[in-house]
Amino acid sequence: MAERSVRISCVPSEGQLDTNFQEGRLRRPTPDKRELDQWVKELERKVSRDRMRDELRRMREAVHRRSQEMWARQWEWHICQVELKKKQEERERRCPADRTGGEGDEKKR
Repeated sequence: MAERSVRISCVPSEGQLDTNFQEGRLRRPTPDKRELDQWVKELERKVSRDRMRDELRRMREAVHRRSQEMWARQWEWHICQVELKKKQEERERRCPADRTGGEGDEKKR
């Protein structure tokens, strides 16, 4: 997706954006080590959760693809069996003498 760019004619100074702005003073105090460590842990948790979700998605897709392949093979095998049966029946119709006596009697019953 292409994002539109908007042209800003005049960029306001920081003092215009924030009425409480004072030169040389940070708007937000620098976080201490404990707070930074907490942020890092949260980010690591989110990243690991995203990785797990992506891995599970890949596994689900692989299982789905594999099941589709297996279903296709089963279907092909079924079609081959039907064709073989048709060919066998056609051969038996054309050449009834080729059949053995025992099998022919069972099929007639």
